[in-house]
Amino acid sequence: MKKGVVSLLFCLLAGNIFGQMIPPNYKDLKLFFRTQLMVVLDDNYPGYNTSIKKAMDYWSITKYGVDYITKSELPQHLVNPRESFLVIKDTTIVENTTSSTYVVLQLILGNRSKRVKTHAVMTTFPICYKGKEEMNYYRLPTFIQFIQSHLIFLEKYETIPPKEIFNYYNSRSYEIKSRELWLIKEEVDPTVDELGEIKAMYPYDVVFVTQEQLQKAIEKQYLDIVYMHKVGLGANKKGDYVVKFIFTADGELYYYDQYFVEPVKSPEGFSEKDIRRIDR
Repeated sequence: MKKGVVSLLFCLLAGNIFGQMIPPNYKDLKLFFRTQLMVVLDDNYPGYNTSIKKAMDYWSITKYGVDYITKSELPQHLVNPRESFLVIKDTTIVENTTSSTYVVLQLILGNRSKRVKTHAVMTTFPICYKGKEEMNYYRLPTFIQFIQSHLIFLEKYETIPPKEIFNYYNSRSYEIKSRELWLIKEEVDPTVDELGEIKAMYPYDVVFVTQEQLQKAIEKQYLDIVYMHKVGLGANKKGDYVVKFIFTADGELYYYDQYFVEPVKSPEGFSEKDIRRIDR
């Protein structure tokens, strides 16, 4: 499948970031739930195939379960309207004169056409910037569980405007305070990279953890913690784009933000700005 070139805004919570594909509607969602999900394995992403098979143990929302196909088998399956597809792919976001390439998960609904552009996209989720995917594959169980709960939400509230979807998830940020907030120190802005600095503004449970500790928490599905998933280049450079989520291990989303980086005012890492938004 070709790289998609799309507008900058991550409209993933509304269902589709791909301008050239048909956005999902209520009929598509109803059809999707009655399909068999075909997970497309892809050797171009080392480590993904093993990790996604483990993560799919948490999949339950398609009527006929899950099966696996290779990328080379995808074209012959796409024409089956009784199947849907989970693919991993590169997506290039273009804004003005800059572009960035992300690795995303995308859910596609099969139909009888052989043209991919006619296939409805259920949702798209950003794993990371291109080149950083392997370090995030252990988070796939969280992503898979979130995608399911998000699609169920879209079906229930079929007419909700995209902006209200963002508001809904952020309205639940109070739930973060009742759990221990886990942060990777390398993903925290230097202005608040000491626990004392964070707790001076956020007097709730927060700890710095390693990637290995977070991986264990996700594998064991610790439900008393939340963690930040940040999709950014890590350079804290003006004009770069960052997307932030705060999830439970089992995919409940309690915080979402996306913006252009301003190194002081709106830095890329977890910052005072995030603390203020969480603690409002």
